[in-house]
Amino acid sequence: MKVGIITFHWATNYGAVLQAYALQEAVKSLGHEVEIINYKPRLYNDNLWTFIRFRKFLNFNKYKIDRSKEQLMESFRKLCLTSRTERYSSLSQLQKNVHDYDVLITGSDQVLNPSFLQSGEWGGSTAYFLNFGGEKVRRLSYAASFGTTDYPELLIKKVKPLIERFHAVSARENSGIEIFKAMGAKNPTVVCDPTLLQNADFYDNIIDKEKSFPIKKRGYFLRNREKKIADVLTRLDVSIFKDEFITDWIASIKKSSHFITNSFHGVVFCLLYHVPFTVVLETLENVEMNDRFYSLLTPLGLTHRMVLESGFSEKDIDFDEDWEQIDRKLESYRRIGWNFLKNNIN
Repeated sequence: MKVGIITFHWATNYGAVLQAYALQEAVKSLGHEVEIINYKPRLYNDNLWTFIRFRKFLNFNKYKIDRSKEQLMESFRKLCLTSRTERYSSLSQLQKNVHDYDVLITGSDQVLNPSFLQSGEWGGSTAYFLNFGGEKVRRLSYAASFGTTDYPELLIKKVKPLIERFHAVSARENSGIEIFKAMGAKNPTVVCDPTLLQNADFYDNIIDKEKSFPIKKRGYFLRNREKKIADVLTRLDVSIFKDEFITDWIASIKKSSHFITNSFHGVVFCLLYHVPFTVVLETLENVEMNDRFYSLLTPLGLTHRMVLESGFSEKDIDFDEDWEQIDRKLESYRRIGWNFLKNNIN
């Protein structure tokens, strides 16, 4: 079978790139030909026009950091996402040119978030709802995420005809099941993020084993939330890291004595490498993007590792876990994902 995967592989985000790579390799291992459909709207280009249009000059330091990080991301993409197609910058280009796949997969990450649906191409894009390809192509979503627990009703009506064309759908979060049902999907199921389809050995094969990483407490935060708990992190002597090559990022987590984060994929690699972790969140309510943590940690019995940002203290990293039991639960979770791919691609 020839399989095309469309996802946020172009995002300047460790998890977004790694989940694309993990899913690509998983489908390959099942004996199929795989391509990453290289779709990225022009408004996400890094050029003078977007620099001025989005006023990136107002925070030039952040712009430089993001640009440096993107260069590291692209180096990894060239190394590991070797099956990228030519660049498509619009849904119309996909509809005109993409016809030769037996199976199309959308996912994982937040590919179905309402923001991109509304504004992904100056007026929205239904590309990630697989609004392209031939009539006979088999459409699947793998671990698709909506990035919210409350999807706008108007948008649900818009994509319902597209979702009804899917052969099978799966979500990464529990809340995604109800959203999929509202969109008309039949028998949606929860599966693990693509990065969890693979085990630690898979990632060890791409880590530079010659590099030395000292064992110490580390932290990695999105949206600069580490500033909210900076005093505790200082007392704990936590090393904050951000801009590294992807494999160095993985290796740094592996060598952490404790990992403090609000990153979903940071938690994933802690689970794979048996690294004690603490998830520090703005709220402990199971709303919006918090559901990704609840969906992952609840079946593993690890919701106690989520703590409130405003109350975070030294005592929140003093614990131990039964990693053998966690591995058994994780393997059951992983098997559901593999069975979904095997049963619905073939």
